[in-house]
Amino acid sequence: MPQRVNVTEKAIIEKPDEFDEREALTWRNGALTYQELREKVTGYANWFKEKGVKKGDFVLSRLNTQPEAYISYLALMYIGAVPAPVSVLVAPGEFQYFVDDCQPRVVLFDENNSDAIDETKTGKIELEIPIESIELDQSISKEVISPAATSREDPAYMLYSSGTTGEPKGILHGHKDWIGFSDPYKHVSTGKGDRVLHPHELSFSYTWAVGFMTPLMDGATIVVFQDRVRPEKLSSTIKECKATVFCTVPTVYRMILQADINSNIIAHNIQMCTSAGGHLSEKLMKKWKQRFGLPIYNIFGTSEDMIQTICIEEEKVGSLGKPLPHLRMNVVDEDGNPKKPGETGHLVVGQDNPVHFIEYLNKPEEWEKSHREGWFYPGDHAYKDKDGFFWYVSRSDDIIVSREYLISPKEVEDALISHPEIEEAGVIGVPDKVFGERVVAFITTESKELNTPVNEIRDWLKGEIAKYKVPKEIRLISSLPKSDTGKLQRRKLNEIYNSQKED
Repeated sequence: MPQRVNVTEKAIIEKPDEFDEREALTWRNGALTYQELREKVTGYANWFKEKGVKKGDFVLSRLNTQPEAYISYLALMYIGAVPAPVSVLVAPGEFQYFVDDCQPRVVLFDENNSDAIDETKTGKIELEIPIESIELDQSISKEVISPAATSREDPAYMLYSSGTTGEPKGILHGHKDWIGFSDPYKHVSTGKGDRVLHPHELSFSYTWAVGFMTPLMDGATIVVFQDRVRPEKLSSTIKECKATVFCTVPTVYRMILQADINSNIIAHNIQMCTSAGGHLSEKLMKKWKQRFGLPIYNIFGTSEDMIQTICIEEEKVGSLGKPLPHLRMNVVDEDGNPKKPGETGHLVVGQDNPVHFIEYLNKPEEWEKSHREGWFYPGDHAYKDKDGFFWYVSRSDDIIVSREYLISPKEVEDALISHPEIEEAGVIGVPDKVFGERVVAFITTESKELNTPVNEIRDWLKGEIAKYKVPKEIRLISSLPKSDTGKLQRRKLNEIYNSQKED
């Protein structure tokens, strides 16, 4: 790989002429070909440079999903600035944390999300740019400028972790990422004729990887979704924009299954579905295939390493799948020794992964703690079966220790979900004077009521999992607390439990 690399240049500027008239972005009221996208991106790049944005600047953004967001991020990376998107669901008070953390010179927002900017103590912010203020005249939009002289390890963009296990961490990725990503991931990435609908925010690493950079690298079309994520809106967008690839989270697949929509729209248009950002249960997978005739490919990854595995084998439903080509992955004990098949241990990923991140912003101690002898420890427990498939167990800090037993919340959740009346489950450990911790489960049902007595569910569970794993308490809840990317928030379950205990 050459030392001088620019990810935007590789993604759209260097595309062969055959791509010029192919759609790069499409949405319900418009589209941009690759040629038009190039002109827009270089126009935006010129505009940002004229406003004083320069190489190395952090650009903290709070943008709704829209064509201008994709264009802006490509333009900023083209001039060597570092876009750092955060969710529009972040409250104004929470936005201050991100400002304090990355000390941006520039903030980019749309007028619907200006409240966070108005209430922020600006620190080093010198430029506040409403995206609606970007106006390009004909001469600027067609002028082609050279990309910044960025190197492989220069930061290209920064994504924040979801904060489900502590404060969000700024995860910096280099311009090298997508140069190395495109080739080894060909068997799961999109093709030239695909039209990829990923309806979630670009602050979500799953969206950035699968719904943004990979389609552009492969010359596919991105379907820009600008509505609230609702089944009827998704269905109409699939139909109008002729989407062929659908990428979302288990919660949305569940919402679609419960909705009264025309199944033929999805069945006749979509050719591939992927899921990430939460546990894809066997029950959900079977319901989806029964209704739409399509499997869901389960993707596993982290904000630090993007996509790591994908499971396309239906007989291994629930598995993370196998590592992608050129990516080393293993399960090890506390001393870094490989575990035998079926034994649970620390999931580790080779530090030589082409898209491995380059830095935790302001947290060098986190880098040191998570990297050992060429391996990255993302903080997950898993095991590998005899066929080489990886199976997720839990976050390392979610493991419940009851008496001398180590209990995986996910294993208990899987057992609960297999009960015909239970839709979702969230399991936590709570302090216990005798056992150290005891297992408590929160469940949801489609009817919002529980017709099976709790003691009968507990008795039924004893035939599914070991007795010591059976929850001491099972509580019905209207919905499980989740992050904006669909991940279960166990800390909030603990808060709910403590508040109910006090009541």
